[in-house]
Amino acid sequence: QIVIALGIVACGYQMKTISMFGWDVPLGLLAVPVSVLWLLLTINSLNLIDGADGLCSSVGWIASAGVAALATLHGHVLEGAIAAGLAGGLLGFLVYNFPPAKVFLGDAGSMLVGLVIGALALRSSLKGATTVSLLGPIAILAIPFFDSSMAIVRRKLTGRSIFSTDRGHIHHSLIRWGLTNRGLVVAINVACAI
Repeated sequence: QIVIALGIVACGYQMKTISMFGWDVPLGLLAVPVSVLWLLLTINSLNLIDGADGLCSSVGWIASAGVAALATLHGHVLEGAIAAGLAGGLLGFLVYNFPPAKVFLGDAGSMLVGLVIGALALRSSLKGATTVSLLGPIAILAIPFFDSSMAIVRRKLTGRSIFSTDRGHIHHSLIRWGLTNRGLVVAINVACAI
């Protein structure tokens, strides 16, 4: 993952300045590590949320559609078209991946969706050549980011490795609260869409 993220960053997908709430924060030497961290976060967030049938493909579809809208609004037609193509592909895949699933993304599929969304969000948020506004992509990916962050915190607080598996993800919690697999996919998708 790190090698792929470094390769993408080396091709020019870098955050040299972060723009939030009208303030520009130059990253300087931190541009490469922050850009790599962004890509690793999107890759692993969508991989970790892929714990139930139809969940990653539907969340990925919503995120891709959001990135397509952001890219188009910022005048990045190529990035918007690629994001719209990914959204269409995921929507077609979701027909067979919705519970009960007949086909599955697997780790490679969910990581690829995260990588493409992360790279497109990074590229489509560029204003000029050096500034990245992260508020749009962060809002679009809020649910997967929250789930991944809580998994890391939960594992650290219990003294386990952050790479260990557990049954504390948002989809596991919704199942414990009595939702069916279809119900949890709908609930998480509504939260992502909002």
